[in-house]
Amino acid sequence: METNCTRMARRQLTEALRLLREKPEISTLVERAFLLDEAYLKYKDLPQPLLQGKGVLYAVRRCCLPVLPDDLLLGRYDDHVPTKWEEKRFQEILTSGRSVANGITARNGGHLTLDFEGACTLGLPAMLRTAKRNERLSRTEPYRLRARGMGLCYRAVLTYIERYRDAARALGRTEPAAVCEALLEGPPRTFRETLQLCVFIFTVYMVYAGSRVCCLNFGRVDRFLLPAYLSDLKNGILTRAQARALITDFYCKCSLHLGRGEHQMGNPALGGHLTGWDHNPLFDSPTYITLGGREPGKKNAGNPLTLLLLDCLHPGLKNPVIVFRYTERLPERIRAKLFQKMGAGASVLLYNDEVLLPAYLRLGIDERT
Repeated sequence: METNCTRMARRQLTEALRLLREKPEISTLVERAFLLDEAYLKYKDLPQPLLQGKGVLYAVRRCCLPVLPDDLLLGRYDDHVPTKWEEKRFQEILTSGRSVANGITARNGGHLTLDFEGACTLGLPAMLRTAKRNERLSRTEPYRLRARGMGLCYRAVLTYIERYRDAARALGRTEPAAVCEALLEGPPRTFRETLQLCVFIFTVYMVYAGSRVCCLNFGRVDRFLLPAYLSDLKNGILTRAQARALITDFYCKCSLHLGRGEHQMGNPALGGHLTGWDHNPLFDSPTYITLGGREPGKKNAGNPLTLLLLDCLHPGLKNPVIVFRYTERLPERIRAKLFQKMGAGASVLLYNDEVLLPAYLRLGIDERT
């Protein structure tokens, strides 16, 4: 871990806040639009699982891989104001009907989660092996296609990680490169590796497999990140200051895809004024993380990582949105920090476990789910 990680994280936060306020309205993911259009024209006749898998793999094999000096966690992408030639080609893609929602990108209405916890427990190499085995054992074509498509998507994320490892090495960034190498070999072993895997999966999904309204929830991160966090503290390979810096960078990476104005942008089709709508391919795509909540057999809700994740939340960032599962079992320190952040205007939603969980139980849903 770099010794100046706190300063690096502070500069990352300054950059993320600046982009939310000053990024040009017509700045867009130019490279993304071009790569996905090329992939669609190449694979459009394939069944959708293969179209998506091969399309995403095509994009991540060719996309640029920015590495900034202050990046603790890797995972950036091209976002700039198009040149006249790029704008002409961009508009041609939009008016052709292909756009960026072309069968490669997921048009699912958002509000979903991927199996981040499973990926962080098993590792992507193991998940790829499982997908290949399922493809071999599937007795029907739809299941074979689904398994093959999943395998292609896993391979795409691994390819993205491998290319980022090489990009970091080329710039002399040995620590991020070593993190990437570990993720290519198996499941993450440290807090930093676990956060980095989450960022890689998030970026590939959001940028190369997502469309408008592809909002994503990381799940209960204070629960599945806790073992690595506590282990690293115990073994002396992580300090709380370093953990805070990594979480801050993680939050900043969750915010990079947002356009300036977001819901204030006018849609010309609805009588508004064009302030960048077509240039925001991930419009209405907030990123959520879930914190707190009751767990079977435990007296208290939340843990030390719950408190730290709340404490790192900056009211000036729109992302991530914290979905906090509130309960009477919440320790007072966490409760006070939660209300402090809400009072400062941070992006927090409250869900009341004392009401929701009994309702789910009455519907027959197992509490362990």
